[in-house]
Order: sequence, then C-alpha cells, then structure tokens
Amino acid sequence: MAEKLNIDIGPGNILQLGNGGLTEGTVRIGTKNYFYDNSGTTTDSRGTLGAFPLEIRYNQNNGTVVLVEPTSSTVLFQSVPGGSTNFTQKGLTLIKNGDLNVGIGTAQKTLTADDVLGVIRNESTFATNKWTAEAKASNGTKSPPKVNAVLQNATGVGTDGKVQASSGITTAPGPGITTAPNNLFSAITEKADEWIEAGIDFLQQQTKIDFANLLISGDLNVEFGSDKLESILKGPFSYPKDAIYDNTQFTQDYIQIVQYSYKPPYKDNIFKKGGSVNILTSGSTRKTPLKKYIGMAKLPMPNSISDSNSVNWGEDQMNDLNAAVLNAFASNPRDVLKSAALGGAASAFGLGGMGRLATFLALLNNAGGAKGIQTILGNQNSGALVKTAISSRILAMAGIQVSPESILSRGFGVVPNSNMELLFNSPTLRSFQFSWKLSPRDSNEAMEVNKIVRFFKQGMAVKKQTGTSGGAAGGNSLFLGTPNIFKLNFKTQGGNDISGVNKIKACAIKSCSVNYTPEQIWASYERGQPVSIQISLTVQELEPIYDTDYQEVTGDRLFTGPAGSTGDLDSISPNDVGY
Repeated sequence: MAEKLNIDIGPGNILQLGNGGLTEGTVRIGTKNYFYDNSGTTTDSRGTLGAFPLEIRYNQNNGTVVLVEPTSSTVLFQSVPGGSTNFTQKGLTLIKNGDLNVGIGTAQKTLTADDVLGVIRNESTFATNKWTAEAKASNGTKSPPKVNAVLQNATGVGTDGKVQASSGITTAPGPGITTAPNNLFSAITEKADEWIEAGIDFLQQQTKIDFANLLISGDLNVEFGSDKLESILKGPFSYPKDAIYDNTQFTQDYIQIVQYSYKPPYKDNIFKKGGSVNILTSGSTRKTPLKKYIGMAKLPMPNSISDSNSVNWGEDQMNDLNAAVLNAFASNPRDVLKSAALGGAASAFGLGGMGRLATFLALLNNAGGAKGIQTILGNQNSGALVKTAISSRILAMAGIQVSPESILSRGFGVVPNSNMELLFNSPTLRSFQFSWKLSPRDSNEAMEVNKIVRFFKQGMAVKKQTGTSGGAAGGNSLFLGTPNIFKLNFKTQGGNDISGVNKIKACAIKSCSVNYTPEQIWASYERGQPVSIQISLTVQELEPIYDTDYQEVTGDRLFTGPAGSTGDLDSISPNDVGY
C-alpha cells in the first residue's frame, strides 16, 4: 500500500482551497518564524491557533529553501539559489500517487504540484516583505534576504520556473541547512556514499567486525632471529688466519663482507599516515635496508672480479595514424572522451564492433582539425592509410581479420611507417659471482674456515619466528622472515676502499655453493676435516644503480663502517670508478 501524508491543520486554522492553492503555512528564517494568517499580514506569534500544516525553512546565509511537513519531518521540496529547484523523491511520489492530502478533519484536499508551489510563493512573499522591512528598520544591523528573487519568482520557485525530479532528501534539516546538491555528479556521489555506508553497516552487523580494526598498521608483533644464533655469526672471521686485514699501511688487499639484519626500505610509503600526496607528487622515498649489525668476514681478493651494468631498452612503434589520434587527444581530451563514451554506449547495446568503429571515426574527425575527417580523406596518402584502417575494422565486424598493414602491403606494396624507436624500459639489478679456495693449515684455521662457511649459509637462511616455539628447530611459524643481507667492499692499505674496482650496493646472497673435494678426490685431516674447500657465492644487489649514486654521500644512508653504521651507500669520489 502506498504511503500517504495527511496533513491536519488543526482547529482554528485557515485553509483556502482553489485559485492556486493553500495559503496556510510557516516561514522560518534563521531561528525566527513568520506566519501568514490570510489577512495580508505576517506576525511573529500565532496566538491561539493550532499546528501549522507546512513549514518553509530558509537559511539566510546561503539562500537554501526547503518545504517541510514538520510533524512527520518530511521534506517535499528543496530550492538552491542559482542552482536546482526540485521536488524531493518523497514529494514527487506523494503528489504523483495523489497521497498528499491536507485539510480539517474530513474536509481534505489532494494537493497538486501547483498547490505546493503556491504555498511556497504566497508564504515566502509575505515573509520576505516582513524580513525586508525589519532589515530597513534595523539601521544596517540586519541584512535583507539574499533569496528574494528566488522566493518571489512569479512562475514558481526557482529562476528557471521549472519543476525537476530529484533524488532529494527524506528528513527535514534544521534552520542551518546546508546547500543541497545542484548537479548530477554531486547527487550521484552523495547517493553512492549512502549506499556504501549502508553496506558497511550491514556487513558490520552480520560479522560483528569493526571495519576500523581491519586497517593494517605499520607494526607487526613478530620476532625473528635469536641472540644465541646471531652471536655465532659475529666474528670477525678471516682467512688466512694470520693475514693482515687492518687499517694500517701494511694491510694486504682483501674483500670485507658485513652481515646485517633486514628492514623494509619502503615501509613509510605504505603505512605512514598522510604520505599519499607526497608519494604521488614526489615519488617514493627509499631508506636503508640495513637494520642491525650481525657479523663480518674478511677474505682474500677473489681471483675473478668483474661487473656488468645493464639497462633494459626495448623497441617501440607508433605509426602516424596513431600519432595523429594521440595528438588529437592531447589537444582536446574532452571530445575524445565523448567519442569513447559513444563507443561504450554502442557496445552496451550489443553493437561492440559498430561502437568501436564509431569511436575510431570520431577520433579521426577530431584529428582532422576544422574540417574534420574530410581533411584527411582528401589527401591521397593519408586517405589510403585511413581507408585501409576503416576497412580492416569493418571486416573485423564480419569476423574477417585482415590488418591495415596487410591490405597496404598486398595492394600497394607499402606499409605504414612505424617510426620504430628504441626506448628506455627499466633499470636492472646487478648480480656478482665470487669464489674462494680455502685450505686450512692447522686445526685453528680449520675451525675458522668452518665458521666462515656457516657465516654465509646461516646468514642467507630464511628466518622462522621465535614466538611460541621459542625458535626451536622444527618449530611452528606463521610468518617467514627475510634472510640477512650483506654489504661487500674491496679494501686496501689503511682500510680504504679500492678506487680502481667497482663498488657494490647492499645485496642478498642468492646461492652459496661449497665443494668439499675441489681436487676431485677426498682428502682430510684427523676427524675428517677436509684439507681444502671451495666456496662459491652468487649475490644480487637490492637496488638498481642510478646516476645520483655517483657522488659524495651524506646523511643516514652513508656507509661509514661495519659495526657503527647502518647506511647502505658508498661515497664516490671523482677518482673512483664507482658502481
């Protein structure tokens, strides 16, 4: 059954039927009410008269007007100066179904749209006059109403004199009502917000979950690694045991390999509140991935040292037809968007091929300048290019796949100029391979070699949580942690970096191979200690090489030493070969 709105004006109130409507109502301006009592005057009090059937609420600050049935708080009409003048959906439904009734007792009148507009017109006219008179008498302390022209429009409320359908509102706002949506986009987004909020509320009621608690924070209470295991890797380890690896002038050349625990370098870009604008305008900020110093090993210079810097480039093609359409879009994206919308509309009706063809023709029309596509077709060469493209699309609608290039090549022995170009695609990550043959000469050096092997193997191992299982072997782990990472530097006299050899950024060990019989025969000392082993490492940098890396480094990303620094970048002097 349709919902009805029966307005009882109460005993003693005045109801005038006919000649344009109902002249009984209330106008509220700010916090003050103005009443029209059908005698041609407005008053500030109603005396002994009863309830009022309709109430016009007017915000003097922005000129918004709504017509309200105050008892049920139903808004029938809303008006925004200079914008829309609309019946609400509630008001339209009541009027259309003949369910908006007003009267005394059984003397009911079914109101039409004209009746409602008459209420607004008659009541607001007298209220506005009263308000204007008060403004004049206030010696400038009270401003005249800003909505005068809207309220007194002879053809109805609104400067356009039209009554338009609207999604409207269904609850009565108070005296401080804000401006109602006056364009389609605002109305759609407002309604969409209501639906989304309603959906979230429904899900929360069904699941008993507060969606605010589903937000991912930047802190995850998980622990990886144990002090006991990490202490084994501390070192520093060196081979040969008696080699001079220090900061004196007598130091031999060597490679220093420092191990650190890992921390995500882009964490702030994911979880830092309010950072989205900076990311979109300036790009993501990368911080050092080195978290905590674990240990260090020093080994002789590898027999094979090389690097290979590379960048990904790729072939790209854009023929002149595509370039012209792209230029048309850059010059007038609005028209191109309209063309795309046209094709989308055709596709919605099952005319996908026709829609795409219409879109293509519209794009070409934009590319043709003032005379549109006729300019392009009028030229022999461009005409052949466009006609073959159109023909290819028409044939595709019939299920025949023939490319424009095939038509031109077979028919004329030509193909469109593809304007082939080699374009930059992306940077790459460098990989390195190192190998050492370690032959211990006594038991102490044998133990050092074993610890160096463990330094690499244990350091590159995936981590399990140390929570409920206490990090025990075979224990459970909900998450797996990132293995430790490494910083490699080639050193010379005084502990300085070798300027004539490449530098390496922080890296991960991707593989560690150990050959316990490098001589192709098993040989060991007492207790089975191999007389010689060969370690082979494959490492890969965590970050590509950029041009800005070839300069002096300052700040917290500068690598200053093994234990006292978590910076990950080496400072490059003018005499260094760099990365």
